[in-house]
Amino acid sequence: MNNSADIIQSALNPAAVEAAHIARLWWIFFWVTLLIFALVTLALVFAFVRHARDATSEPQIIGEPDARSQSRTAAVVWSLVAMTVAILFALLIIDFFTGNKIYAAPDANALGIKITGHQWWWEIEYQNPQSSEIVATANEIHVPVGKPVKFELQSVDVIHSFWVPNMHGKKDLVPGHPTTTWFAATRAGEFRGQCAEYCGEQHAHMRLVFVAEPAPQFDHWLS
Repeated sequence: MNNSADIIQSALNPAAVEAAHIARLWWIFFWVTLLIFALVTLALVFAFVRHARDATSEPQIIGEPDARSQSRTAAVVWSLVAMTVAILFALLIIDFFTGNKIYAAPDANALGIKITGHQWWWEIEYQNPQSSEIVATANEIHVPVGKPVKFELQSVDVIHSFWVPNMHGKKDLVPGHPTTTWFAATRAGEFRGQCAEYCGEQHAHMRLVFVAEPAPQFDHWLS
């Protein structure tokens, strides 16, 4: 195993197809909102500077507002409202298509792994049509690179949340309501997962090791 200091547990360091879609969406939102923040900040600075400059000049009597000035102000306001709606709608469309990509069902040849959340550990079971070939581990998951993996998730006590940031988003495990998630690792490495839902006094210790490795090494480990 690698030293924990060498492991980057981050959704912005994707190692799976689904995590890459999530990271791409995050960066799109980041740059768009950063640009908007910068433009709003510049507009505020310009307004403060202009107000400070006007405050040093002779006071003016405010009369009837200029019609052209009012028309120009209204045009600017409505243009900004339209731009805001257009940006929000564009981000909504991008988010919708990203959701379709990350939740597209894997093919029938996906590796099946059953994960059961306990207080406070993970039970991992590699499914196989032959019961004698079923393999079980605890707090450690190995998957082959490039092969879709389907996880069947369940909890036997309280609500847990399965999360390996480098692979996919969070998925809750609700007692009595089994659910599924899936992803395909794109590169080899050792990553960290955890329970992202407070589940009791030992919640902080409910972590797991996630290893993505080439298919031959995975087959050797599984055997």
